Amino acid sequence: MARRKRRSGAGSQRLLIASVLVFVVALGVFLALRTELGSTLAGRIRALVTSAGSPCCAPAEVLSDFQLPVVAYVVSDLWRDGRARDLPLPPRLSTPAQAVNVALVSKGRVVREAWMRDGTVLDALTAALTRFRSQMPADERADIDSIELFLGHSFRKVSPDEYDEQIFAAHHRGIRGLEIVHGDTTQLHSPLEVLRRNVTADRLVRDFAAAAKTDRAEILQKAGIRVFDGEQVLVRVGAAPKGFLLERGNVYVKPQDVTADAVRGAVRLATGWLTANVGISGELPYGFRPSELKPLEGNNAIRQWMATIALERAAQPRLDPQIWELAERNLAFNMADTYRQEGTLGIITGPGDTVSLGAVALAGLALAESHAGGRYGAEQAALSATIDRLHTGSGAFRTYLRPASRTGNQNFYPGEALLYWATRYDKQPDPALLDRFMTSFRHYRQWYRDQRNPAFIGWHTQADYRIWKHTSDSELRDFVFEMNDWLVGLQQWAIPTEYRDLMGRFYAPGAGFGPPHASSTGIYLEGLVDAFRLARESGDPKRAELYRLAILRGLRDVLQLQFADEIDMFYVPPGFRKFVEGGIRTTGYDNVIRIDNVQHNLMAMLNVLQSFRPEDYKWPTTTQ
Repeated sequence: MARRKRRSGAGSQRLLIASVLVFVVALGVFLALRTELGSTLAGRIRALVTSAGSPCCAPAEVLSDFQLPVVAYVVSDLWRDGRARDLPLPPRLSTPAQAVNVALVSKGRVVREAWMRDGTVLDALTAALTRFRSQMPADERADIDSIELFLGHSFRKVSPDEYDEQIFAAHHRGIRGLEIVHGDTTQLHSPLEVLRRNVTADRLVRDFAAAAKTDRAEILQKAGIRVFDGEQVLVRVGAAPKGFLLERGNVYVKPQDVTADAVRGAVRLATGWLTANVGISGELPYGFRPSELKPLEGNNAIRQWMATIALERAAQPRLDPQIWELAERNLAFNMADTYRQEGTLGIITGPGDTVSLGAVALAGLALAESHAGGRYGAEQAALSATIDRLHTGSGAFRTYLRPASRTGNQNFYPGEALLYWATRYDKQPDPALLDRFMTSFRHYRQWYRDQRNPAFIGWHTQADYRIWKHTSDSELRDFVFEMNDWLVGLQQWAIPTEYRDLMGRFYAPGAGFGPPHASSTGIYLEGLVDAFRLARESGDPKRAELYRLAILRGLRDVLQLQFADEIDMFYVPPGFRKFVEGGIRTTGYDNVIRIDNVQHNLMAMLNVLQSFRPEDYKWPTTTQ
């Protein structure tokens, strides 16, 4: 009775909303005919009612987490017996089947898939699963371990002038479904398919055009295109079935889920990804493509050397000899693969025989931090000589030894060099080195103020904090605060985002600082942890709280991006999960794992575990 009453109330509410909309539209039409203001008002009303960006008016009874056990039994029963046991069904199963996608999965691979649009949602599920059972022999049916569902609703037509924002904008990937109708052909694409294949909406449109033997422009001009929302459900079938309500193919990480235990678990997973992927020779892959089940093409010496540093740091808390052995093997590989001696200079070679300040500095940092670094004393000295060669009297660094004319990456390489210098000074204070550091500090402080960019901040914050611990220099302290106060304002918490699963990342749309990226979040967090330490140690509790909350919010994003279990690896075959588990996606809608996604966030989380007290993981009661 309670459920029926709730539905009746929801129906009355919809009737009231519809009446109000009719009145408002009628008023807009009247004003449009009678007044100049009216045409503007009517246009805005039409945009509100028809725009894909307006609230999607979801069904009165969408699925909730607490209903998933019943849904799991219903789906499992239908698959096994063709009928569901007598259970109090969630009302959503009785709503019209606007577009229901059903996919059978065996070991991460889709075996059968169908879109159903007739009857109720329960009718659609029954029809699809009955058809599949009739088509498959018993042994093939026995291999099915999961059933994926997408219960589509709230279709909205998209006009051509809205395509860029409502169809091709990346943040909709994995949330919205897409319908393309052209001639006699209709294609439906669920968010789960988009995530599984890791494809963009543009790719879907181009593939549709190719199949229709036409071009993209023709489809965009003449096809009917609609977007739609829906619930994403993963059901593990069997004697004790389980259901999971997904959000962009994952379980949403609530802010309160960011605990010390959760961070420790994420550290174990990220460390596991690195250690599982170290080859016999010591080589680490550049990354992995979960949708294509293949290694990520390309390579980058700087990121490889940062991974060496991450392995070394991961071994430290537990003094783990196995991780140290892998770190040493990886270090030896990178030395053999990229290190060269040219006279008194040590160089790290890159593509086209380039030699960058960043690669040299991070190789030096890896040697300085390694437990086996003493074996490479001469090589580290030669790398230091190269950095010295690239340093100028003004404090500026040339960013390339070869080609000498190249001057890019000023936001990255000088900060990496200063972090290496700060690490050397931390191990063995040297007044001459401190003088050079401070000269460069003052040069790049002004450089930053003239062309502020978030990419600059993480490296310089870490370097400045390491020196401040020795000198308590107020210039260093104040600049760290200046940089990180501004950085916090670029986090998608201060800046709204349409989808809650993206909250916590650092991204300022339209600011010209590039797209969001997990590796960026990681390096920003590395710096923020040191800024937090500095604020606390220098007696600035207000700033410490500002940075603490930014760190917690960033960690929420990192936990969301990490491949943590069989739920978010639902499309990865078990034999490939060693290349995926613990890895960190590039974004919530791009599942590519790159080595720096993992290493930066791993090192940030290790810093958090060292710096946070138990009470630092608490969220404020009034805001999140």
